[in-house]
Amino acid sequence: MTLDLPAADKVLAIGNPRLDLLRPQLRPLYRAEAERLRAKHGRFILINTNLGFTNSEKGSVDEIVSEQARLGKLNLENPEHRAFVEGIKTMEAANGAAIAQLLKLLPTAVPDHRIILRPHPSENLAPWHNLIGRSSQIEVIREGPAAPWIYAADALVHTNCTTGVEAVALEQPAICIVPIDVSVNKRYLANRVNPVVRSAAEAVA
Repeated sequence: MTLDLPAADKVLAIGNPRLDLLRPQLRPLYRAEAERLRAKHGRFILINTNLGFTNSEKGSVDEIVSEQARLGKLNLENPEHRAFVEGIKTMEAANGAAIAQLLKLLPTAVPDHRIILRPHPSENLAPWHNLIGRSSQIEVIREGPAAPWIYAADALVHTNCTTGVEAVALEQPAICIVPIDVSVNKRYLANRVNPVVRSAAEAVA
């Protein structure tokens, strides 16, 4: 391939490494780490959150939106962009409330399981630590890649997180909580490939 070719001719679509690396023949890459996690934590339910706007470690919602606008990713003069921001805020508020309720219900519903809460890498951990308090059954952990945790878990529960798609690729059970109908839900793939429930109570059931 020569350097004088147009840019489009220098790019080949070959797949998605995030998913391709989860194919059956490559899963042994994660087996040892998954076994280590099970040995350390026992049987567990994995909860993955995705609240990068409303619980960002980079600042408040207004600060995040302002930074996105500064970078040219949002045009706050554009009504569609403003509607998108409001939709994300509404969705994440509902998703966060659903996970908070789930964390109240699960310990009684699955007393023989630990509950591992794994917030998105962009999230602030402090609110989650404050929420679970001194629970001996729930632990907030954000370490290592997601795949071994999904592989080791008895089930994954999430709110529109791409890890739900990874669970499908790994043939692991996953549930997507979608508590409200907003247009921004359509930008996510997980709620199209995972079973969807509307509440924490439905997820427990």
